[in-house]
Formats: sequence, structure tokens, C-alpha cells
Amino acid sequence: MFRLIYLHFLIYEIITAFRLLEPAVLGATFVAVLLAEIGDKTQIMTLALAAKNRAILPVFVGSVLGEVSANSIGVAIGTFLGIAIPVNIVSLIAGAVFIIFGILNIVKKEEEHGEVPKAKTKSILLSAFYLIFLAEMGDKTQILTLGLSAQYQNPITVLIGLSLAFMTISSVGALLGERASKILPMKWIKIASGVLFIIFGILFIVGINLL
Repeated sequence: MFRLIYLHFLIYEIITAFRLLEPAVLGATFVAVLLAEIGDKTQIMTLALAAKNRAILPVFVGSVLGEVSANSIGVAIGTFLGIAIPVNIVSLIAGAVFIIFGILNIVKKEEEHGEVPKAKTKSILLSAFYLIFLAEMGDKTQILTLGLSAQYQNPITVLIGLSLAFMTISSVGALLGERASKILPMKWIKIASGVLFIIFGILFIVGINLL
């Protein structure tokens, strides 16, 4: 009886959560986070972990959990700031963040793979989680998700959007390993993403809602 009540409550909560989803916010978050992660140090670390350990599933799961956990903090802080700060100020800050990231994406040199730091655990999944979580703390993607949460004030949709983006980018890293950097034209992808970030930032600042 208790299990049936719990299952009913769980289904109700899932349906309620999906009703709160805004497709435009979901799409904007997915695209923004995906572009921010291409060629980022966390993607490079995932590539290196997959190549070194040759274990696709543990690296994939650990990386996604680490990325989502770290960026959930950004979502929580951004949602609070969006409530506490006037909307026009939030739009100005979010726009500035997008423009800065866009410029950095264009001018910043591609990061080298380097040596993967060692985690104090023999579990590949836990190692991937620990290393990616630490790499994401204070990273540009965490700041980006903070800005998106403050701008859109829909933490559930932003969280799902960034989770889907991380699953996409981590699956590429885990499946292809170091070959991804040779197969994908990283340089041009980073330039294109940088231009899109700058456009989004300008639209935020001038008050044009992307939704």
C-alpha cells in the first residue's frame, strides 16, 4: 500500500515537473552549455580519461554526474539572484557574461590534453566524478548556468537543459576519446560558438527576449 502511494506521488511529481518545462528555455540552455563545453578543459579531461582507462560507461556516468552536480550550484545561486536583483540588471549582467565568453572562445588558444590528474580512488566512475566536479567549480560553464538561471527563472528547465548538453558532450568524449579532437573541427566550432555567444549577449543587453 505504501509503495503504491509513493509511486503515485512520484508519478505526480514527474508530471508536474514536465508541465513546468519551457521548450524555448530548454533549447537555449542546451545550445549555450553545449557550445560552452566544446573544447573546454572538462571535455578534454573526459577525452583523456576515456582514452586512458578505456571504460566508456564509467567515464560517461562519472563525468555527467560531476558536471551536473557542480552546475546545480550555479542554478541555485542564479535563481536566487534573479529574485533578489531587478530584471534589467540581470539582463545586463547575463549579456555581459555571454559577450565575455564569446570573445574568450574566439581568442583563446586550444587547450592541450596534458596529464590527467589522479584521484584518490580506484573506481573509474568515482575518479571521473571527482575530477570533473572539481574542474567545473568556478568554470565558465558554471557561471554561464548561473546567468541563465537568473535570466529565465526556471531552474528545473535550465537543469534539464544543461544535463542533456552534458550527456551529449560527455558521450562524444567517452565514445571517441582523443580521436574527437581530430575528427571535429574544434577551432571553427569554437569561433562559431563565440560569435553566437556575442550575439546572444547583445540581445540580452538591448532587451530583446530570446524566448
